[in-house]
Amino acid sequence: MEMIQQAIINGVISVLVVVIGVLASGLRRYIVDKSNELRASKDNKEIEVARTLAMVTVQATEQIYNTLHGKQKLNKAIEMFFHALDQRGIAISQTDAQTLIESAVKEMNDTYDVVLDELTK
Repeated sequence: MEMIQQAIINGVISVLVVVIGVLASGLRRYIVDKSNELRASKDNKEIEVARTLAMVTVQATEQIYNTLHGKQKLNKAIEMFFHALDQRGIAISQTDAQTLIESAVKEMNDTYDVVLDELTK
């Protein structure tokens, strides 16, 4: 009788170990997925903030440093952009910063061209 009880207890313990292992594995997978979702959401928000800051930086650079041109103005814009990003705790590469600034410059120039076309009609 005692052997039967021991066998049943061992069987129940084995089943519990398997169930706990499956639950732990599923919980780990769920936590990792949620963590990745949050990280992606945070990254998307930071990208949008960086795009907005790039546009504001380009507009400010255009007004503040109107005597500079070309590479000098671009360098000032990138410098101001990194300062604004640092204040918000956002870190991006030099290449990404230059791309965002140049994209903002193009968008501003395109908008300027559209407005100019409308005014000269």
